[in-house]
Amino acid sequence: MPIIYNHDGGQREKDVIDRSPCRGINVPRPSQETEFDILRIDEVRQVPDVAEEPERILIAVFAYAGLRLGEGLGLKWKDIDFSQRCIRVERTWTKYGTWSTPKSKTSRRAVFMADSLAALLSDFYEAPGRPGPDAVLFGTDVSRPLDSSNVRRSFNSALQSAGIRHVRIHDLRHTYATSLLTSGASIKWLQAQLGHASPSMTLNIYSHYIPESGALALAAFDALIDGSVAQLPAPETATKGRK
Repeated sequence: MPIIYNHDGGQREKDVIDRSPCRGINVPRPSQETEFDILRIDEVRQVPDVAEEPERILIAVFAYAGLRLGEGLGLKWKDIDFSQRCIRVERTWTKYGTWSTPKSKTSRRAVFMADSLAALLSDFYEAPGRPGPDAVLFGTDVSRPLDSSNVRRSFNSALQSAGIRHVRIHDLRHTYATSLLTSGASIKWLQAQLGHASPSMTLNIYSHYIPESGALALAAFDALIDGSVAQLPAPETATKGRK
């Protein structure tokens, strides 16, 4: 006699089986970061150009450093290390208007800056006369960051002014990540930049944006075969013993 289960785990045929065979099985949840909209690099450049201050520089930080919204709003000038060309993520500003710690241990990190972003931040630092180390970068005053809802509205207005389709602020983070991958960044390095818990998390999100290296590898191998090069560079781990 076939046994048919209702969707709630009940049985239509009583006294046939004691428990549902599906009980205790954990169904994996779909990733929350599998769908995103990537801007072209020329579109990325347009958005800060049409935004007002201080949102103009804040949008540049999202696009060129990959920070989350709360991380960008939580920045203080003591977090900007011009000598080391990095932004130190030490705190976040929540949508409730309160300070918080980064979302995970790896979210507290140093994000290396491109020279172009460092130059923007340097000009932004000098303009008001070098604010104190505890002054916030993007705020209504030196101690209180901008409201996240207002930042979203300003970002949407900038998109409209630039004639660019609607995307989320968080999509600038995805644009940053995919741009680095197509520029040759490794998954491990990108993981540290983004503050992901593991390289596998970064790989799961951005695997489709990793350039196919097979053709380049084959060309290099062919050059080795025909004598164009004497020897391919050995990986750094080649001299280490196996573990």
